[in-house]
Amino acid sequence: MINWSLRLGLGLLKQVRPISHQWLAIIDHSIDIGTKKALVVLRVSIDALSQRGAAIQLKDCECIGLKVSEKVNGESIALELEDIFALAGRPVPIIKGCDATLQKGVRLGSNTQETAVPVIEDIGHVMVSALKAEFEKTSDYKLFTALISLGSKCLRQTEWAFLVAPKLRSKGRFQSISQLGKWGTKSWQYLR
Repeated sequence: MINWSLRLGLGLLKQVRPISHQWLAIIDHSIDIGTKKALVVLRVSIDALSQRGAAIQLKDCECIGLKVSEKVNGESIALELEDIFALAGRPVPIIKGCDATLQKGVRLGSNTQETAVPVIEDIGHVMVSALKAEFEKTSDYKLFTALISLGSKCLRQTEWAFLVAPKLRSKGRFQSISQLGKWGTKSWQYLR
């Protein structure tokens, strides 16, 4: 089943062609997969956005690029995006995450174009950066993360292990703050 699914996905990616109407690209890197990272590029029709009048859904997106690499830098990302856009056509704007290598890759790729493609930062990453700047050094946040860590340590090898909060990563930690918040509000009574 897995082999069939992978072949189907590869087949769909090989069928990507330019479309006649305007579209935007959503670009991001996955979390590290072992020593590799996956670059994902989605295509969303501008018409779908204007007709929906709300957040896009999975049916509005088409995966036009998936590149898995061990070595990721701005130059490699620029080359991968060039390959993807050569098959799919050029987006009107690009929406992307705030990863430094991703920023560099998109910038390098844009420099080779006749007309610049507007680049929009992903609102989730922008808000995360604002939260990080505001709270990361506060004593309340440090206490909160210390309590989450202590609670996780106490629960890890017990029958209550299902209550353990997601692992707090040093990179991208504010991306999953909503998960910690949900866990924290439901489980503070166990820490007291």
